[in-house]
Amino acid sequence: MSLEAFLQRQSEWSSDQRMNSLFARFPEKGVNKTLYESRLRFWTSLINSAARERLLTANSQNENAFILQTEALPALFTRKGLTPRGLDTVVIEMRASNDLVPVSKYLDDVISGGWSIFSLVTAPLRFGLSFVSGPSAEPEEFAGKDVLVSLVQVITQSAIRLFNYVKDEAAYSTDYIHDASIFQKATQRTNSEKQLTALDQRILARYLETSGKAVIEYGTANEPLAIKFLSSPSSNAVITGTDRGILNIKNTAQSLQLQISNLEAKVAELKSNASSALKNNARSRALIFLKQKTSVSSVLEKRIASLHTLETILSKIQQAETDAEIVHAYKLGTVTLQSVLKTHNLTPDSVQQTLDSLSDAFADQNEIDAVLAAHHAENALDVDDEEIERELEDLVKAGTAAEPGVKAEAKTSQDADVDALVDVLGSLRVESGEVSKIETKESERNGKQLVPAE
Repeated sequence: MSLEAFLQRQSEWSSDQRMNSLFARFPEKGVNKTLYESRLRFWTSLINSAARERLLTANSQNENAFILQTEALPALFTRKGLTPRGLDTVVIEMRASNDLVPVSKYLDDVISGGWSIFSLVTAPLRFGLSFVSGPSAEPEEFAGKDVLVSLVQVITQSAIRLFNYVKDEAAYSTDYIHDASIFQKATQRTNSEKQLTALDQRILARYLETSGKAVIEYGTANEPLAIKFLSSPSSNAVITGTDRGILNIKNTAQSLQLQISNLEAKVAELKSNASSALKNNARSRALIFLKQKTSVSSVLEKRIASLHTLETILSKIQQAETDAEIVHAYKLGTVTLQSVLKTHNLTPDSVQQTLDSLSDAFADQNEIDAVLAAHHAENALDVDDEEIERELEDLVKAGTAAEPGVKAEAKTSQDADVDALVDVLGSLRVESGEVSKIETKESERNGKQLVPAE
């Protein structure tokens, strides 16, 4: 959404009478306090709302993403060829209430440790009469440039995206140390905002520092030279000589990679030029191009070898870091194991004593089992096996002799059931037609049964 479309959505913006009043200069506060405060509320609310939509920074008059250029405000709010005449008063009041913080004041207070980004949201600092003097008292590079409280959320989101980008890409502690180029790499990767200016980078670096997400080392012009992102709150919050050495290796390797890309392109160009010269029968020029190609190829090989050496060194550093972590884990595991053994009194002597006691217990149990077995043997009944076998044979013979009687009894029972069924059928009444059909079917069935088989 554009700033113009945003303004058109404001109800008062379409009223000529109302906007003519709001575009006029502010009256003296003591003369008409109600009108003064009404206009101030309108412009303060409008500026903050537009800033939250990033409509006051994403325009041709302001190349910074996090900075509000107060001197450009009248042009941004032009309506029907007219510009507001009282915005200078609005800027002074917003500075007095800490809704606007001059960039120079913001950076100076952060450098001295007297400013916290969070205080912008929770408990704004009172800077006193120094703000009333306006931008004329500021350094030229910061004149008319302020940090707007409404933009703190934008700065916070950008810082979180940058921190998450570094954290996601990091595999070793060497991946947490960067120079200022990381700002542009992150914005290119996320495509979330326009490229950050040097001033934006300083603002963002200050937020990372004050929020405990990174430690920054600055140059003579207060530009961020080294940025060490903190993987955890307990991380070493200082840039060491080792960090600087790692950053130097990474920067040199990056420079070599760029040189290698350029040299490879140059080799390809010279080879193409030599081919073109031969096609044009310019043999001497082709030889010159080939000699240049050989010279450039020699430099290219050296650069590749140097890059390989630097990458090997960086890999060894990362390997040493991993080895140190493994050794530390070994030490921690050793201490823990010793503590567990000591807590449970696990020693070779105590274990051997326990096993000896267990063997003695097993031996005692075996003796007890033997005594019980002997006792059962002495008190067992005297049974004649031959007598039991004869009794079993008698039972088998008695069962065989009873089988014919059982079968005859079963036959008698079946006959009785058939007779009872016939009596029931005889008592049933059936229509004559149905009887004839039944008799016919019965005759046919009997006839089939009497036909002799061929």
